[in-house]
Amino acid sequence: MKCLILLTIFVEFSLSTVSELPEQCTEYKVLDDPTRNNQHPSELYCDQGVMMPESAPGWSMCGTAASGWLNATHPTQAGEEKEARICFQGGSEDLCYDWTDTTVTHCQDFFVYLLPEVNICNERY
Repeated sequence: MKCLILLTIFVEFSLSTVSELPEQCTEYKVLDDPTRNNQHPSELYCDQGVMMPESAPGWSMCGTAASGWLNATHPTQAGEEKEARICFQGGSEDLCYDWTDTTVTHCQDFFVYLLPEVNICNERY
């Protein structure tokens, strides 16, 4: 059984107010482990507290052997939902050795990702 979690990463800019945002914009779980941020002193982590990267960050980066990245662009309008694929890099040349599909929602000041549990223990969002 897969466990679904939501990841929200705050965006540093604001857009125009939207009268009604999707439910996931008010009910989500924040993944705020400080090791996720690339300012963490011992390793390079990838989301930088802004958003999931849109290109492969490199093998054995982001605090794991198989770093996850969004193989798409983020939605641009507040309230917009977008289907996307998250890839996990499995080597220097294997940018998408494993993947999972997700929904990304633009929640005006941040993004919410519907994240299923990873398939392999060395994968990390």
